[in-house]
Amino acid sequence: MIWNDKKIAEWASSGGVTPFDKNLVNPASINLRLGNKIRFPQDYWFELERKKSITMKTPALELWGDEIEIGEQGIVIPAGWCVLCCGMEYITMPPDASGTLMSRSG
Repeated sequence: MIWNDKKIAEWASSGGVTPFDKNLVNPASINLRLGNKIRFPQDYWFELERKKSITMKTPALELWGDEIEIGEQGIVIPAGWCVLCCGMEYITMPPDASGTLMSRSG
């Protein structure tokens, strides 16, 4: 079942989304905002990926570079790059629910 805005707001305001802003609720979704920190892949990530040698046991910090704070001017992510971002909100999904996270620019 897809939750409507009333169900989303009820879940989010009761601890599902922290901090909760009711203005981010849409008819069947909630907007989550990008935080101010980002990590780019380490230079050798692309070589590992090419060799298909990245596994579930590869420590994340070996793959991602240092945390970069995004300043007032913003940041440009090169086309085709995969980056690790943090969000402004922390969410807790109930065990009987699932969600889809989609990114958009603009």
